[in-house]
Amino acid sequence: MSDEEWVPYLPRVECRDFYVYIHKTPAGEPFYVGKGRGLRAYTKSDRSKGWRDVVGDGDYLVEIYRVGMTDEEARSLEAELIGSIGRKCDGSGPLVNTQINEKTFHWRRYYVVEDEAELLEALFHAENRV
Repeated sequence: MSDEEWVPYLPRVECRDFYVYIHKTPAGEPFYVGKGRGLRAYTKSDRSKGWRDVVGDGDYLVEIYRVGMTDEEARSLEAELIGSIGRKCDGSGPLVNTQINEKTFHWRRYYVVEDEAELLEALFHAENRV
């Protein structure tokens, strides 16, 4: 039996664990808007040169702007905030964001199973399949 044959249909809903955040200088000026999940807003790794130029070895403030969104909702709000605050690269504001990601293609969708009991049953049957 192939993996595809035993996988039962599990009702899924899109994850709502994304958030939008704003990074600010210690003086409170916004310099970056992003979206993420988990600890993304608090990490210094995997940042652009413009972001690193602002922060250097110093500190920055994190404002969690909104939580509980899908990836698509977070991308849309991120783009809206970037547009309203403005970017350095086009002379419209202080943000070091170089692109607006609202329309970019994201190959991954994040889902959760609606019913944990169904998931546990499916996993049990997967463990015991012949």
